[in-house]
Amino acid sequence: METTENKGKSNRVALTLAKARDAKVPAKGDYILWDSTTRGFGLRVYSTGAKIWVAQKKLEKRPVRVHLGRFPDMPLNKAREEAEDALGKIRKGVDPNLEKRQQARDTEKAREREKITVGYAFERYLAFQNGEDFDDPEGGGREEKTKAPRATANTIRDLEKAAKRLEGGALWKLPIEEVDDQALLKEYRRLCRSTKSTRASNGGKTAAGGMFRYLRAAFNLAARTCKIRLQDNPFLGLNSLEPGWQTAPARQTIIADAEGDIARWWKAVEALRSKTDSRARDAATIADWLQVALLLGGRKTESISMRWEDIDFERGVGVFRKTKRGDPHFFPMAPYVRSILERRKADSEKAEEPSEYVFPASRTGWKSKKRTHIQEPKATIGEVKKASGISFAPHDLRRTFGTLLNELNVSSYTVKKALNHAPDDVASRHYIQTRIKTMLPIYERFETRILTEAGVIEPKETITIEVGRKEWEEFQRSKALQGIHHLPE
Repeated sequence: METTENKGKSNRVALTLAKARDAKVPAKGDYILWDSTTRGFGLRVYSTGAKIWVAQKKLEKRPVRVHLGRFPDMPLNKAREEAEDALGKIRKGVDPNLEKRQQARDTEKAREREKITVGYAFERYLAFQNGEDFDDPEGGGREEKTKAPRATANTIRDLEKAAKRLEGGALWKLPIEEVDDQALLKEYRRLCRSTKSTRASNGGKTAAGGMFRYLRAAFNLAARTCKIRLQDNPFLGLNSLEPGWQTAPARQTIIADAEGDIARWWKAVEALRSKTDSRARDAATIADWLQVALLLGGRKTESISMRWEDIDFERGVGVFRKTKRGDPHFFPMAPYVRSILERRKADSEKAEEPSEYVFPASRTGWKSKKRTHIQEPKATIGEVKKASGISFAPHDLRRTFGTLLNELNVSSYTVKKALNHAPDDVASRHYIQTRIKTMLPIYERFETRILTEAGVIEPKETITIEVGRKEWEEFQRSKALQGIHHLPE
């Protein structure tokens, strides 16, 4: 408030540094020493001794006063420039105070967005996949848990591994809004170089591409829930700089490339059963699992985690529960697979501590401290690879299953069904259902094929029957009437 002692007095002077310095401090309240040169510009003097440069002008019949800066911190020339700028805005109908407050809010939001680094976005995405919801679009809050994680345990584990790898790069601490395609390219190539796996035949690009697909998903979630505004999507730029980063070349490895491969592989697997090393207590279990994995064609996580409740010996049917598609996959038990499972069941019932798992680990988990199934038998698989001379990964057994099943001249629909691949047409998705009992002969034929090539059973003699053209055409018509399209082997 202006003091009563100055009310009515003329406080308009040609403001100079000396006038500002010598301006009398009021006993109470405050007053404004107006400049006679720049109308609306002045110095507000307080009883506390503070002196503030101000600019004032009416906006729509309401006076707007703008505090420009403190004297003597702000020089007179600077203050006059600021005043002319503020008065010019008021003449145009703009309130500098409102503009300043908006700028402050924008600055605060910008600071908050700077906190949304790549690392923050990735951890937020991991939390989202673990079941958390994000209902605060301004950046942050996390809030209520959903009933179950959105991703599988394997995906969560892969995300955690990716986070550890990404933490080692400069990209992790960079605000999302500052990330460009060059920064992504640099990090992608760092990840490729740092991949040390002996199976990184693609120069680390497969692993780096997988981590970057997760990173792209984290970007998308952050942009949606934190209102991040990216001028250009840096991943689109990366597509041009590093074509094909998001699609790793499909592996084509099987364990049956050449004559005798399956026999060598099977012999090396059987040799595990004779191991007496105290550190190889699970060798026989791993041998059983490898053979069952090949004969059933399941994914590693599906076959290795089977429980006894998943096996119905009476019906001759088993089921994979932890499938990639999320739905249970039933399979028939051909004789050799059944013999392995029956033997394992008998051994389990005789054990001091029977396990709920078909392929239990002898040791407890280092985290859970509970007995679970065998996990990642890399060392044992390495021994099989060395003994057989065949380099393979567990998923190559599934690829071998699909390849040899196709060679038995069964329909592509049946191969997809056996592999539990999603049907790709309306009829297959909604109308055609395959009964387990019709799949049993196919599994039996496949099992016979494997055991024959492995040398476990003798090959059947081939009987050649010569028929005339007329008899052959009659036979073909008979097959067509019965709906048979391929001869069994």
